Amino acid sequence: MHPETLTGAAAMTTIYIELKTDHDRHRDLLKKLASTQGDSGERRKLWQAFCYDAAAHAAA
Repeated sequence: MHPETLTGAAAMTTIYIELKTDHDRHRDLLKKLASTQGDSGERRKLWQAFCYDAAAHAAA
C-alpha cells in the first residue's frame, strides 16, 4: 500500500517511520563525514550525499 492511500493512524505511523529512516540515514552520513579529514574525495562524496538527502527531506 502506498503512503498516499493511507489515512488516519496508519498514515501518521508511516510518516513517522519515514522520518526516522531519513534521520537515521542523516546521522549515519554525518558520523561517516566526521570520521574524515581535510579535502578528501570521500569527504566530498559524503557531503554531497548528505546535502542531497537533506534537501530532498526538507522539500518533502
